[in-house]
Amino acid sequence: MRQQPGHRHSIFCIVPPDVLRDIARNGTEEERQAALDTLAADSTFRTLRAIRQAAPVATASPATVSLAAVVGTGEAKQLQRTIFDCHNSRSLPGGSVRTEGAPATGDPAADEAYDGLGTTYDFYWETLRRNSIDDQGMPLNGHVHYGRRFNNAFWDGQRMVF
Repeated sequence: MRQQPGHRHSIFCIVPPDVLRDIARNGTEEERQAALDTLAADSTFRTLRAIRQAAPVATASPATVSLAAVVGTGEAKQLQRTIFDCHNSRSLPGGSVRTEGAPATGDPAADEAYDGLGTTYDFYWETLRRNSIDDQGMPLNGHVHYGRRFNNAFWDGQRMVF
C-alpha cells in the first residue's frame, strides 16, 4: 500500500453548494465572484452528470478498450492514472502532465491529484476488491487547474476535475 498523504483539514475538501451560496451572499467582492464562478460550473456539471446517468451512451475510447482487453475483469489489478493540466481554462481534457509510474511533477495540484487517485484505487481494491471504480480496470483521470478561481472539485461521470 502506498504511503498516505498527510491529514488535510476539512477546509481543503470539496465545498458544498450551500456553503458557496453563503459566500456569494456574504463574502468580499472577490470571494463573491469566485463563489459565483464555481457555482456556475458546478451547476453545469451536475446537469451533465444527471443527463449521462439518465441516458448513458458508449464512450469507450480505443485506449480504454485495449486496456480492458489486456486487464480483463475481476481479480487483475491494474492501476492506471493520468493527470491533465487545464492551464486555468475550462477546456477538458487539458495537457497530460503525469502518467502512471512517472515521477512527481513538482506541481502540488498535479501531484496531490495523482496521489489521491492512487489512494482511491487502493480503497476500491483493498476494501471492496474492485479493480478500479468500475471493477473493469477503468483508468483514473484527474484534471487540475480547471478555470480561474474554481475552488472546488467534481466528478462528471468520466473524470475528476479539480
